[in-house]
Amino acid sequence: SAAAGDQAGKGRGAAAAAADSRVVRGFMETHCSQLTPYGLASVAASLKEHQLAVFFRNNHFNALFKYEGGVYLLVTDQGYAAEPDIVWERLDSVNGDTTFCTGTFSAFVPHRDPATVSYSQVAAAGGAAGQDDALTDLDAAIAASLAAGAGG
Repeated sequence: SAAAGDQAGKGRGAAAAAADSRVVRGFMETHCSQLTPYGLASVAASLKEHQLAVFFRNNHFNALFKYEGGVYLLVTDQGYAAEPDIVWERLDSVNGDTTFCTGTFSAFVPHRDPATVSYSQVAAAGGAAGQDDALTDLDAAIAASLAAGAGG
């Protein structure tokens, strides 16, 4: 009967919708950063050297720039406002393991005392001396800042 055929069609539609839902959920769990390795490679391949673009990810618009083959995001997160030497984030990974860079696209070197030492002073002093201590100090400062921001 026609009614039986309509019921069977609805059942297949519901099953397909459920399967689609599982696929989408799996994708979002696997790629929660809303970026895949293929997508990152496609962006890098499509940009020309020194090209500026708008990049939308995680509900944010970002300025994207290609420099010496690398793809960089302009850092606009309020959490880095107190660190004037962090300007770019090299987008070389989809899992968040990226490198922060200065305005000259060199890797950011954490300061011993971020409130009193600029990147140029660290670079002028050779940069490497005390770097491990600086990283430990910066980690502690970030942890304290996060704890204070979380109300604890």
